[in-house]
Amino acid sequence: MTADKADIWTNKATLKIVAKSGDTKELEAILKYMKLFNGENEIKASQEKNVFIWTGLGAKTKYEVIAKCNEIDTAIAKCELTTESELQLPNNTFDDWETEDYDGKEINKGGEWKKKKNIIGLIPKNEIHQEDTTLSVKRPASWVTVNAKTMPNNASNKNTWYVVASTNQGKAITEGNSVLLRNVGWDNNGGAIPAYGDKLDKFPGNKYLNSPTNELAHYSAGRLFLGEYSYDHSTNTDTYTEGYEFASRPKQLTFKHKYISKVDKTSDKAYVRVRLEHRGDNGTEIIIENTVELGHTETATGGRVPLTYKAGSLNATHICVMFCSSIKGKEMKQSYEESISHPDRSADECKVQVCVSGSEFYIDDLNFEY
Repeated sequence: MTADKADIWTNKATLKIVAKSGDTKELEAILKYMKLFNGENEIKASQEKNVFIWTGLGAKTKYEVIAKCNEIDTAIAKCELTTESELQLPNNTFDDWETEDYDGKEINKGGEWKKKKNIIGLIPKNEIHQEDTTLSVKRPASWVTVNAKTMPNNASNKNTWYVVASTNQGKAITEGNSVLLRNVGWDNNGGAIPAYGDKLDKFPGNKYLNSPTNELAHYSAGRLFLGEYSYDHSTNTDTYTEGYEFASRPKQLTFKHKYISKVDKTSDKAYVRVRLEHRGDNGTEIIIENTVELGHTETATGGRVPLTYKAGSLNATHICVMFCSSIKGKEMKQSYEESISHPDRSADECKVQVCVSGSEFYIDDLNFEY
């Protein structure tokens, strides 16, 4: 009697009975009179020839299965098995947060403006003023963003127009904080922005300052995933190393989300991808992969990614989970994201917030069901 590791799940296990001699008639005789027990309790399992499927098991539980024949108390075979744990993703409710590189740093906020400077006995002159802001940039602990791309450390002009968080702590869609992913414009080599006004008495407000003269160099989606990430600004190429050790096979991922499309309700969608892998000496085999697209929602709602396994699926060793604010990001290449949906930099909303940000994808309360 055997139970292959790949056939042991959180709540069921498959047992196979064979005759040591390999004789078919002997196997038939064994199956005719055999019963399976767990301790003193007879196991009620469904049977297909010499294969038994035992359901209703508890997760992360060790069982000893004993086979007996003809009501004899002596075991003819024994098998020990331990069911998989009902694992969850790390920091799945986003209670723990860590700072990103630009957190707490002060950068310029928008273009300059010309303030009136009075000098006794002389004609008033312009005094150039520059507003600034202290950034707050956070990500959920254990998770990775692409802020290294959209917030370049070596930006030639560190201005809110050019250095923009594509992933950050967002407003709550349930209790506490959610994660905000958004489409953004950014520029590693953003040019000077012409100063606004002439002999102004006071700050005119962000809405009236000049936008960048030239189009922003790049547009990208916001992401949240498990693994590692780097971006080469000299070649504009992403490097994703996905994966997190995970030895369970859930039935589906559920989560809370809200997706606000900034251009129009059909211009873009978010997507969520879940992939379970078996990594071994012979390479990596994908056990299951499913991607779900999510459109515009006015309020927070529930989402799910179902996971249906094929017969004979291997046990999992790693999981890859990707949340992204645009389906343009499916190719995982910056070149595909340049045409991402976003408002024009001259739009009032962009001028008020002093950056270009498009569709917003809020997520919270990740949960695996088994």
